[in-house]
Amino acid sequence: MTATTIRSSRVSFRMHGCSIRERTSTITNFVVAYTDRNRKELLKKYKDFQQFDRSFSFGSETLDELKRAGEKNGVKFNEGQYDTSYPEMVKVMKGLVARDLWDMNEYYMVVNRDDEAILKALSIISDSDFYNSLLGNNKAGR
Repeated sequence: MTATTIRSSRVSFRMHGCSIRERTSTITNFVVAYTDRNRKELLKKYKDFQQFDRSFSFGSETLDELKRAGEKNGVKFNEGQYDTSYPEMVKVMKGLVARDLWDMNEYYMVVNRDDEAILKALSIISDSDFYNSLLGNNKAGR
């Protein structure tokens, strides 16, 4: 059984003994099914995205169910890798729920919240003097 690493700009998951399709679809399919099963309750509990964003988290029972779904799909569970991937994994999962309840904008609001590149870009464009200096614009020339 060989090990394979899936990398994206946000997540690196190390999986063993299954195809790329099995690995990449397990979390997405699980979250879509979770959202479909719980849509009414979620929308009743979270009246808007801001409330969902502040308060929603996956319970341990749901994460145990994800582990079982992974095993069923041929993704061998590894506690160390799970612990390493956990913060990013639950953030992406929460983003997927937000996407299914609202739209892609809410997905990106969840998953990009602590992205260093995006935070730096927001910092730069929020400082008009610095931003214009980077663009080579000066106020005297206008």
